[in-house]
Amino acid sequence: MAESTYTPVEVTIPLAGGRTLLIQQNPDPEYRNEVFISYGDEDGVWKQDLLVVGQRYDYPDREIVWNPKALIIHVYGDSETDNITNTFIIDERKEEE
Repeated sequence: MAESTYTPVEVTIPLAGGRTLLIQQNPDPEYRNEVFISYGDEDGVWKQDLLVVGQRYDYPDREIVWNPKALIIHVYGDSETDNITNTFIIDERKEEE
């Protein structure tokens, strides 16, 4: 069976003052269910991480198992470090009957 080609999606959104918002799908095909959101300069060059957003996953038996009904958001809320400051798990909203 032929290997599929994976090309991560990238979006650059211009902001005021010559800055940009960079959105990049994880370049690792195993983690294609998440995106990195960063702040960039006028050339779209990364300056600062803001968020990692994706489907929640676990590692039972050392294999990735994606949870199709939950998202995880990692926040880089301190401009002085490259560390994640908050993590939020958001379950899919249940439809009312």
